[in-house]
Parts: sequence; C-alpha cells; structure tokens
Amino acid sequence: MQIATTLRARISGLLRCPKLADGETLLLVPCRSIHSFGLSRPIDVAFIDAGGKVLKSITGLPPRRLASSRKACATLERFSNDDQEWYPEGSTLELTIAKNQKRRS
Repeated sequence: MQIATTLRARISGLLRCPKLADGETLLLVPCRSIHSFGLSRPIDVAFIDAGGKVLKSITGLPPRRLASSRKACATLERFSNDDQEWYPEGSTLELTIAKNQKRRS
C-alpha cells in the first residue's frame, strides 16, 4: 500500500502511481472526495471513516468522474481488477485513521 498525505499527492492520486502493481492500493488521508480525470482506465474506490468502516464502495469508476462521501476521512483507490475482490460497504478494515490533535498547555 502506498500513502498520499500531502495535498499535491492526494490531488494527483493514482496519476502519480501509473506503475502501481495489480491490486496494490493507494491510501489518501485525509480525503472525502476523488476524481478520475486524467486516468485511462477505471478505478475501485472505498471511502473510509475514522474507525475503518467502509462507508461507500465503488468498483469500476470510469475515467473523468467524481465521487465523494462527506463523512469519510480517508479513501482507498486502486486500478480496477476483476480478479480481486474489493471492500464491500459496511465492512471494517484493520486501519484506524487518527485525527490530528493539538495539545493544550
């Protein structure tokens, strides 16, 4: 899994990973909306909340599309792969996204 945490890396998304291995995922944090502009093939997308629950799952999102989930705090993407299952809505991943917390003195 590759991780994109900077604004530039998140906006580029899979465009910056054209040689991503089949089935390998890109985690975008924080992220609640994605686009597939500039891509030449469909992608699979899973929007995840802070507890790792898949809020919305899309397989085969075509190029030049937008998708979002306003309650998501992270998103998993990969180039579509019919040979591997994708995360169904409602499933929980062994992944916890912690929000930045400022310490009070």
